Amino acid sequence: LDTFSAPAHGISSGVSVSARRRRGRRTVKSIVCAAIIAAAGVACGWKAYTDLTTTVRLLGPQSVADSNLSDSAWQCVFRSIRAEVPEGAPVYINVGRSELFLQRLTEVTTPWAMPVPRMSAARLLLSVSLAPGHGYCSGLEFAVTHR
Repeated sequence: LDTFSAPAHGISSGVSVSARRRRGRRTVKSIVCAAIIAAAGVACGWKAYTDLTTTVRLLGPQSVADSNLSDSAWQCVFRSIRAEVPEGAPVYINVGRSELFLQRLTEVTTPWAMPVPRMSAARLLLSVSLAPGHGYCSGLEFAVTHR
């Protein structure tokens, strides 16, 4: 049989070797399952945290103000780019204000000029900022700096 033989000191546990192996496998499976559940809990918690912080940032007053700018304001910026920037010129987009401004200025610049990732490769620096009530593009102020 597959029973455990008595130890040399005369005490017998009466538990078979296969039963001990099964118990050991169950323990390992339980530990692995607990680790997987813990990792899933941490991942779900992190996802909830990042979703919440993103939502708070997107609904913040600065983000709402940036997104309320009309398409006509950005069309005005595009017309200004065409008037002040030579066609195909390498330009560096210099907006430290917000990701939205970087994205939108890149969008309106690309059909006319060539945005470059390094300032050293550009002939011109383009920037845009909010100028509420007195900006010439519906609240946006656009600037071109020659290098």
